[in-house]
Amino acid sequence: MFAKIPSLFTDRKLSFKITISFLGLLLLTVAILYLIFFNLAQKYFFSMEGIEVGARVQKISSLLTEPMVSNSPKKIQELTETLSFTYGSTIWVINKDGEVIAATNEDVRNNLNLEEPEIKGVLNGNVVTKQVAGPNHNIVFNVVPIRDGESETVVGAVAVTSSLGRLNNIMANMARYAFYAIIVLIPFALIVGTIISRIISRPIEKMSEVAQEISDGNFTKRVDYKANGELEHLIGTFNLAVSKVVESLEEKDKLMKLQNDFLSNISHEFRSPLTSLRGFLELLEDNKINPQEDRNYINIMLQDTLHLNRLVEDLINLSSLQSGHISLKLSPIMANELLEWIQQRYIPQAEEKGISLNVSLLADSPLITVDKDRIHQVLINLIDNAFRYTTTAEVIKVYAQVIPDANEITIYVQDSGQGIPSNHLQHIWDKFYKVEEARTRTDTGSGIGLAIVKQIVEMHKGRVSVESIPKKGSIFSFTLPIA
Repeated sequence: MFAKIPSLFTDRKLSFKITISFLGLLLLTVAILYLIFFNLAQKYFFSMEGIEVGARVQKISSLLTEPMVSNSPKKIQELTETLSFTYGSTIWVINKDGEVIAATNEDVRNNLNLEEPEIKGVLNGNVVTKQVAGPNHNIVFNVVPIRDGESETVVGAVAVTSSLGRLNNIMANMARYAFYAIIVLIPFALIVGTIISRIISRPIEKMSEVAQEISDGNFTKRVDYKANGELEHLIGTFNLAVSKVVESLEEKDKLMKLQNDFLSNISHEFRSPLTSLRGFLELLEDNKINPQEDRNYINIMLQDTLHLNRLVEDLINLSSLQSGHISLKLSPIMANELLEWIQQRYIPQAEEKGISLNVSLLADSPLITVDKDRIHQVLINLIDNAFRYTTTAEVIKVYAQVIPDANEITIYVQDSGQGIPSNHLQHIWDKFYKVEEARTRTDTGSGIGLAIVKQIVEMHKGRVSVESIPKKGSIFSFTLPIA
């Protein structure tokens, strides 16, 4: 039976636990305070009674001195009975030989059990105080010596009793009143405990309800319970944590969708040139290609091979950047070296495509500390991207601007292509993100080139930016610190 009590308590609601705990703590506190007060009160009342009896017995002893010295038994008995009636106490007198020579209540005397050593001690000048309790009595008595006023010798002893019934009644009344107080306190404690428990448990219950709804897929739910102090802070922290978790889940879902789209796109990007290569190679194997068209077919296969190589390199670079296995090999170079490198690499390609490539050198070229190969990779991705969306007779501009106050340099790649819709700009640097979702051979991007650009630039403690106007073109830029 007792083994079931903990489970019965733990299976209850939090408000019930708080209420019962509050009630139990309150009753325990009242019980402890009552026991302390009862013990102190009992000691106080009995002490006062002992003092009163002590004063009374000293008074009686002084009154019995003369008849004891004169050895007048009749007078001693009469005076004893008179004093017993006056003080409402049982009195008996002992001579110097230890014999009782006068007593007012034999029953009480028999219950006192005054031992012979105690009698001898009193006759030697000591005082004895005792409390005697039984089924029908509870008394305290003092035994003091009776001294000759002149010689101070002990001529006998007197014992005076006092009933403790009055004190027992006081203690019983105190216990009864305490019990009544507890009976009245219980419903009050239950009411107060219930109110307190609701104040504490309601926000927690609301958070539990919201957590359950969120687990069921309702990510818009929040705790709207009004509270103060620590509970208000707890609710705020809970809502913030939920928002963070929801944002993380949404970000993960978004990334998963982008990865799935990327896998679909990259599969298409691999499949198309591989299919083309396979077809041309089968034609070559079967000698079905006109020798006059060999060069044209070889050029197509070369372009497909370069496209596959670029996709593989992008995947390897992204994997290396994300794993942190790439370390920069920094060295100082002049900014114009990068711009001149662009001219040497891309002007032939621009002329072949009929695109105007304008590269503007700086009049005062600053020194920058970079990993030259990685920055070349940044420029390749940005300029290849510009070529991809720029058609014949259009212009691509590459230029730089030094920002002396910030000790930075920004390199810009501007195209006059189709531009990027504004709702795509905030995602343009995300991994696997492509503005055009349609699978076309005109858009040969992998969706990871700009993500690689962003990571490399940030590894150089720089930042990237993009501006675009649909139908008018885009400006991609990256900023690096000057050495």
